Amino acid sequence: AALSDEQAERVLDMAERRPGTASLDVGAGLRAVVEYGMVRFSSAARPVAPEPVLLPVPGRVAFGEWEVEARREPGPPAGHAHDVLLDAEALGSAVTVRSWRDGDRLRPAGAGGTKSLQDLFTDVKIPRELRATLPVVEADGEIAWVAGLAVGERFRAVRGAERVVAIAARRGPTAGPRPS
Repeated sequence: AALSDEQAERVLDMAERRPGTASLDVGAGLRAVVEYGMVRFSSAARPVAPEPVLLPVPGRVAFGEWEVEARREPGPPAGHAHDVLLDAEALGSAVTVRSWRDGDRLRPAGAGGTKSLQDLFTDVKIPRELRATLPVVEADGEIAWVAGLAVGERFRAVRGAERVVAIAARRGPTAGPRPS
């Protein structure tokens, strides 16, 4: 779909004059979104937060557009930004993958104190409409990991830990849980 001159002018005006995030429906099911100084176009429908799922350890689950896998084998993850090593003892076996919730707080490893996930997302410039789609790993009612962003202090695997769980999050899920 092509933008009319008037629509293009409105999008450019929005990008130049509006700090933060702004959006404009441009027709044909498209929306222009300005976030952190960048203009992008997306479908007018906002992404829906996936339902929470239990992640067996070891195991693999689909979470929206993501596939999240937990392995007990110690060893470093493949070096991808969406991989992490967590302390198996702290993590336990009741692990949930869910979306962030208003009021969620994390005690980031090494940071001292807590931080709201909203502030974390803002600091690293995660667009608002994508925040609900990011996997949040929760154990025992506490956030252990926000995929690709932060590890909870209590769950951080320290050097010499006897048991660790490697968790990987990748876009492009399978149809559902698969045995590991």
